[in-house]
Amino acid sequence: MTVKVQTASLNTGNAYRDADLRSDRFFAVTRYPTMKFEGTGFVVTDSALTVNGILTIKEHSKPVALTGQYRGIAKDAEGHERIAFEATGAVDRRDFDISWNETVAGTKMIGDTVQITIALEAVRAN
Repeated sequence: MTVKVQTASLNTGNAYRDADLRSDRFFAVTRYPTMKFEGTGFVVTDSALTVNGILTIKEHSKPVALTGQYRGIAKDAEGHERIAFEATGAVDRRDFDISWNETVAGTKMIGDTVQITIALEAVRAN
């Protein structure tokens, strides 16, 4: 499983913050238009899921483990079988050369740990 995200598509609902995240201080979307999670294996136990993979942001690749839930199998309106998973993990943004920060009154404004969530729905090939 490979998940690619267009970095320019980042949307927090705040236009000023989105522009800042797309700038060279953070994701540098002009130079690095995509980020990628490439799954290397997964384990499902009952409804619990662990997905191991390599996360690449700004050409820095690090192993990441995401944990989550198996959401089930169902048939869609056309009769195709679908399976769904959702998994979350934490990374240190500095590992991916996203290190800009500012200190106000002795406190960093931005935390170094970032949550990542991947929701996946797949259709069984016939």
